[in-house]
Amino acid sequence: MKQSDNTAKRAARALDRARTGLEALFLFLAGVYLLFAYSDMTTFFVPWSLDFGAALLRAMAATALARLILIGPRRIEPWVGLAIAAVCYLCHRAMGDRNLYFLAALTLGFAGIDYRRILRVCLLSVGAGLAVTVLAAWAGAVDNLVYFRDGLRSSWGTVYPTDLSSLLLFLLAFLWVAWRKAPNWAMLLVSLGSLALSLFITMSRNALVCSALLSTMIAWRWLEEAVLERRGVKGPGKVVDWLTTLAFPLGAAAVFGMFWLYARGTGIGLRLDGMLSERLKQGLDGWNAYGFTPFGTFFEQIGNGFSVFPQKGRNFIDSSYLLMLLRNGWVTTLMYAAIWVAVTRRALRCGDRRLALVMAMIAFHSVMEHHFTELHFNPILAMPLAVFPAAEEGRDGSERAHNLASALTLATLVAAGGLLGPTALTRLRTVFGAKGWTGGGPSALPVALVLLAVLSVMTVLARALYRLLDALMTRKRPKARTLAALAACMAVAAGAWLWGNGIVGNAARAQAARLDGEAPVIEAVLSGATGDVYADDLPDVYRARFSGLRPSLLCGEDLARHRGATVLTSARPERFIFTQAGFRFAQISDESAVYTDDPAVVAALEAAGFATTNYWSVPVDVNLETEAELNALELGEKGLVLDGPVHSLYCGPYDDLFEGWNVAWFDFELPEGASAEDGEVCLIRITAYWGDDVLAEVPVQRSQFDENGRAVIDVPFVSGYSRAIEFHVICRQERAVYLRSIRYQRVTGAN
Repeated sequence: MKQSDNTAKRAARALDRARTGLEALFLFLAGVYLLFAYSDMTTFFVPWSLDFGAALLRAMAATALARLILIGPRRIEPWVGLAIAAVCYLCHRAMGDRNLYFLAALTLGFAGIDYRRILRVCLLSVGAGLAVTVLAAWAGAVDNLVYFRDGLRSSWGTVYPTDLSSLLLFLLAFLWVAWRKAPNWAMLLVSLGSLALSLFITMSRNALVCSALLSTMIAWRWLEEAVLERRGVKGPGKVVDWLTTLAFPLGAAAVFGMFWLYARGTGIGLRLDGMLSERLKQGLDGWNAYGFTPFGTFFEQIGNGFSVFPQKGRNFIDSSYLLMLLRNGWVTTLMYAAIWVAVTRRALRCGDRRLALVMAMIAFHSVMEHHFTELHFNPILAMPLAVFPAAEEGRDGSERAHNLASALTLATLVAAGGLLGPTALTRLRTVFGAKGWTGGGPSALPVALVLLAVLSVMTVLARALYRLLDALMTRKRPKARTLAALAACMAVAAGAWLWGNGIVGNAARAQAARLDGEAPVIEAVLSGATGDVYADDLPDVYRARFSGLRPSLLCGEDLARHRGATVLTSARPERFIFTQAGFRFAQISDESAVYTDDPAVVAALEAAGFATTNYWSVPVDVNLETEAELNALELGEKGLVLDGPVHSLYCGPYDDLFEGWNVAWFDFELPEGASAEDGEVCLIRITAYWGDDVLAEVPVQRSQFDENGRAVIDVPFVSGYSRAIEFHVICRQERAVYLRSIRYQRVTGAN
């Protein structure tokens, strides 16, 4: 009997270990998936292998099924999970979105896992990804898309400003839920930071309103905990509970009601559509094209992300409720509603009113944004089978010494970041530029590793500093490992600084000739400047050579936020935001240019012989080698060989141009023995948006060639915010010509 009991205990322990191991494995895979999904909304352009997503899905599905087998068929979770997976499968069959399979895998795999652990995994993976992205954008390692609309809107490495503010808002809300020891007053301050980001950096109205809503919710919960619950006042709390439970149905009803009013052409419907930035019109266009079906219809959403240039044929449906109905169908939308209401009720039953309030905020946010079904934004959608244990309140103000240590740690880190952050990021900007680790793609991995190391050191430093201050506040002796951690962080920082010094020194030697040539004009700029002067290209190389250049937290076109400033930068590419913000442009060498909003610098540049303009005016030569490859043409000593309509220039170079008047020069030469008979030799056509828009069309006549068979044809054209500019040269039948070069240049700014 005793042996049988021991065997049963060993089997139970083995089963528990298997469950624990599989849970940890699935949470790890879930974190990888959330990071994988998040990376698609950044300009890192991570070069994932083509089959990575499929392999990850198979691993998640296998682990989830193994966990369900250990849970057993007598529990309801496996059956509910399989029903959700069946709906996801039918929806996928109808509209082909593989993310529905990930939703099914996550829903099954999260069965029986504490919901707070799930949110912590999301915070760790997506939060770390966002931190790396923002640092990479500040350090110039990835593209930072900056827009101008009544001010500057920055994306900081994400593909659109609203995505940045929405994701940060969601992560802060999850932090409030998952970190039970976080005092409400501290989280209120942090939420106000999200509000400031939405107001001043991304200029996102929806995130601004929802940040204010989150701040109000945190303040309300603070009031509940501090006053109402202690006095036994339950009435207001019950009203809020019902509102949070019905947040999704109420949000959907509001959107569908406004949509109905707009579809009928009522005056109030048209006014509401204007207030919602044509979101109702986008939904009606989608309804007319695809209709509302049980399991949805797939269509590629074309939005303005990934580029500062507007897309043609934009059909992006921002409202989550309309998007779900069109792409996922009304059956799947009803499933989402049931999941949301059920999870809200479970959160309220377990006493986690923070989670219920956050879910209401997300439902409200979804009226104007499309992120509800994106799991790296909203993992709560995959949590109907998670475990919701009774919530334990944090120590909100009950341990003054710990709270004071936390406040002092935060204040110290903020002060240190303000003082040292610009210098550190300027150094990183120089290192990444000198190494060529810019633009994402192949350089994504080394940049991410460096920045993860930076974040890790900062995390260890913050934790060690808190423990030191906490020990001092409680009059205890600091532990030796705390002091060792602080010393290790200092040593790592010193080593990193020396490593950076070596890279800066090598870059300075490589750029010595360039700096010598630019020295007179830069010294004139520095001596005349009344405002701050920044170097954006290899900044520490310039700062080592020229005194007076300031370090900066931000880089690129974000520097246009500094009024009265001057920015030394590369002559290419164009920084249109500067000229939109009122900066003047001057090219000071083949490689470098100056953007300035300082009248004294404008005067100094003009005194040095450099005319300034209110537009970018660098001449650009089209690469004929690339054009030859694109068009399958022969590139000879005299240029591209164009011989009849078949061998003509039809493709590329797909340049993007901002607003303004331009001139393109086409340099032609006739082959020896060419006919002297007048007539059209070729047709020049300048187009935008992959040939859809014709910007200019000029026929080239034989009479335009001189006695040496040469002709340079200038073609003026106007560009708006134009993508994919192409320079076509279509040779006529039985005619031949060499295209020696194509050059274009901006000649005036926007009208």
